[in-house]
Amino acid sequence: MSYDFISTLNEWRDFIINESTKFISNEWRVLLPMSLSIFALTVSIYLYFCSKKKYDLTFTWLERSKIHDEEILLKYCSFNDIYGITFKIENSGTLPFEKNDFKKPIIINFGDDAKILDVKIVEKSKDLEIEYNVNKNEIIINETFFNLEEFFIFETLVDNYTKLDIKFRISGIKTIHILTDTPEAREAALQSLT
Repeated sequence: MSYDFISTLNEWRDFIINESTKFISNEWRVLLPMSLSIFALTVSIYLYFCSKKKYDLTFTWLERSKIHDEEILLKYCSFNDIYGITFKIENSGTLPFEKNDFKKPIIINFGDDAKILDVKIVEKSKDLEIEYNVNKNEIIINETFFNLEEFFIFETLVDNYTKLDIKFRISGIKTIHILTDTPEAREAALQSLT
């Protein structure tokens, strides 16, 4: 009886091995090409979106801090709050901006009651030429050729700063991405949006 039981187990084992081998070999004939097709489709979609040509502009808060230096406060004869504000504007898209893409200049407004005390470009891409004007409470950045990944960084002193408003009209762009690099800048960005 034990011989019959062992032979039955061996037959079942052989049957399971044969059937599973047939199943695996038949399924892999279907699954492998299907898996490769899905992989190829996924890679194609990823490459399409990576290579998609787009205009993009990013505004990054680098610093916003209240000035407590008495020398600066006396120099500008201010009894209000003076803020040091540093920000970066960068072409983060895949296409350059031509001068004729700018329908209006970029205007950075620091609030109706604000007064810009000092402005300077502290860093910029090598060949980038930036022309800007300063009104009482706003910086007006004139039209310029703005190549891929080019950027410029402004450092400003603003008296009575209340909020930040960025106005622009550039072909292909509906919004500017606003990023923050420091906790103070994140707080300032959140306050400027309210």
